[in-house]
Amino acid sequence: MTAGPLEDWITCQKQVLPDLGGPTPRDPKTPVEAYCLGLAYTTGKGSVRIDDIAAAQFYRRAAEKGHAPAQTVLGYLYEKGQGVSPDPAQAVVWYRKAADQGLPDALFNLGRVYQHGVGVKADLGEAKKWYQLAAAKGSEGAAAELKRMGEAPQPGQANFNEGTKLYEAKDFAGATRSLKKAADLANAHAQASLDYLYERGEGVTKEY
Repeated sequence: MTAGPLEDWITCQKQVLPDLGGPTPRDPKTPVEAYCLGLAYTTGKGSVRIDDIAAAQFYRRAAEKGHAPAQTVLGYLYEKGQGVSPDPAQAVVWYRKAADQGLPDALFNLGRVYQHGVGVKADLGEAKKWYQLAAAKGSEGAAAELKRMGEAPQPGQANFNEGTKLYEAKDFAGATRSLKKAADLANAHAQASLDYLYERGEGVTKEY
């Protein structure tokens, strides 16, 4: 599941929670089940009441198994101190784990924390980098932030758009070629995306 909370909840409600039983759900066996129980306890929907502490515990179980949406939510809980003790630095850790899996919400949140200095030193250049990556994956919030920050139209935009489409199609080598063409034209979005590809070693040799 990589959609927003509402779409995730609808999926959980239809496909997962009925199998967990109620009013006392059984122990979840998969990260998706744990995530869905987290959503149930967060919203008070389904057969349980709102319980922020229980929600955080289930999100953590899913997050520790690599479930990116749960990692993002857990990061937010640490940022806001909801169901856990406030810890902005820990929030960044979980946002980054989800961002490493390419989740747009996590990429956006990293942009936001760098923009406002939440758990990290404020760095507008780093904020733009993460917003650009999120925008390339369709985040309207990231696109709005970039516009608000005065991002001008970039040269080589056609190559950049082609590169992002190839990346979404998991053609990492093709994406790299297109992004390099845009980057050679000084397209800052493409340059940031290439940095991201080098960090992950997708279509290129990983750099440390």
